Amino acid sequence: MPNKLLYVASLPERLPRALAAGAGGLLYESTLVLLPDWARGAQLYQAVLGRMLRITVEFAGGMPQLAQADPMTAGRLT
Repeated sequence: MPNKLLYVASLPERLPRALAAGAGGLLYESTLVLLPDWARGAQLYQAVLGRMLRITVEFAGGMPQLAQADPMTAGRLT
């Protein structure tokens, strides 16, 4: 019985994390399939969408590192 109570009590924390990880992972995989390589390699994609997806999956979703971190400097964006 105590295990069931702990499980129910932890749902408000785990449910948003699971949804964020699932949505971020779905978007990440969709971009791999739908976008051509030149679009995914574009600096705008890397700076905006790529980082947002990584943050969603890794930090909000609590998943381990999805992809290698690419140290993008501000000079590369200009």
